[in-house]
Amino acid sequence: MPNEIDVVRAQVLNDVAALSRQLVETPVDPEDEWFRNLLIGILNCSLADYASVQRGVYQAAWGKRNLMELRVITSYVLASQDNAVEFRHHLEHDAWKFYDSLSKLQVIVYNQLGTHLADEAKKAGPMQAFWQQEIKEHRDRGPQNQHLDSEAQAYRQLLNELGLQSAHFKRAKEMASDQGTAVKEELDAVNTICSEILHRTALSIASKTTEGALVELGPLLSDSGFSDVLLIYDSIKKHVRQHGIQPPH
Repeated sequence: MPNEIDVVRAQVLNDVAALSRQLVETPVDPEDEWFRNLLIGILNCSLADYASVQRGVYQAAWGKRNLMELRVITSYVLASQDNAVEFRHHLEHDAWKFYDSLSKLQVIVYNQLGTHLADEAKKAGPMQAFWQQEIKEHRDRGPQNQHLDSEAQAYRQLLNELGLQSAHFKRAKEMASDQGTAVKEELDAVNTICSEILHRTALSIASKTTEGALVELGPLLSDSGFSDVLLIYDSIKKHVRQHGIQPPH
């Protein structure tokens, strides 16, 4: 039978989902659709990330770090119209970097595979002809990254057209610093804890030698993650009540 805390948490999560549906169903001016989509995305991400927090320590660390960053981003975009508009254009910048990095990785993997095929061919003996054919087909195919380059270039061109090619886009750490020492220190602590679990650090490697190591972190990350969800929900609900579904004035 669920305890009182579980009931409260379930109700809050239902409220978050209900607010997201409300935003989807509420008509807005076309010029404000991007902001509505941003708020919907934040709410839906908070639900997805909190679900991760409930699935073991590794997933909890991933979800908790995301929720902390999401909380910082929520405070940032609701603080001013300039902040919201700046974050809006993170999308073009992030997409440019994303596709550019994908293209570079495609080339790296292509070159690595070519080296591997060449090494195998040297040891092939009577299979030499087979491996040489594989190498030829690999070279003929090329890295096949042209579509990724095209996507990267399109987003880069859009940034140029917006005059944002050299713009500085704040990340969560800078946003947290703007929100005060307490938020900055909390984000730093969360990043340190979660990075030690998520990345292959000496601590995370050592934890795999002992059954149930780090499991005691689960309740802490869960409680902290729920607090993030609640703060995100309250901030967005208050903003919508005071300003409607539009950027802060």
